[in-house]
Amino acid sequence: MELTPLDAREALSAADDAIRSVKRAIDRQTSRIVLMWGAVYVLAPLSMHIWPLWGVIPQQLLLLGAIAFSIYDAHQNSLISGPSSWRLGGLWWLTFGFGWIWFLILDPASFRNPEAHGVVISRQMWAYGVSLAMFVYVVMGLWIGRLYVATGLAVTFFTVVGLLWLGEWYWLWCAITGGGTLLGAGFWLRRQARV
Repeated sequence: MELTPLDAREALSAADDAIRSVKRAIDRQTSRIVLMWGAVYVLAPLSMHIWPLWGVIPQQLLLLGAIAFSIYDAHQNSLISGPSSWRLGGLWWLTFGFGWIWFLILDPASFRNPEAHGVVISRQMWAYGVSLAMFVYVVMGLWIGRLYVATGLAVTFFTVVGLLWLGEWYWLWCAITGGGTLLGAGFWLRRQARV
């Protein structure tokens, strides 16, 4: 059987349709997660800005809730299945596991003396955690799409600018720029999923 030009065009068209469908499904699922993290990146720094001494409690609760929701959502709505589906989740667990180890190496005194943590340390640790998470966004973006690379670089850049130059306005800056960037990316992904 010989393949005609019409058959080839139809096969390529069917492949293009399948690729677009998968891309929309990925955008739809990731938009939920990115929007949720955008909300956390707005609310967690705001809690530190409003309550400098006690804001760490709602900040940590928001982070733990977001992690639990992300794990639950990834388990319930996974688009990736098969023997290697664990790798994406493994990337996040390994990244944060190594991040925790590096934190212990870089600041071991804070675990022996909890009062060693001051306002400056909490700002630095937020910047550390954000940059670690955004590193994963950038790495994923190398395969998934440029939006993740741009989002990761933008949030990291804004966080470093705030840490180095904004002093008391750091938390408010992080809420607006970091959370705003993630919310914008989430809405963009949602829009792309409808196209």
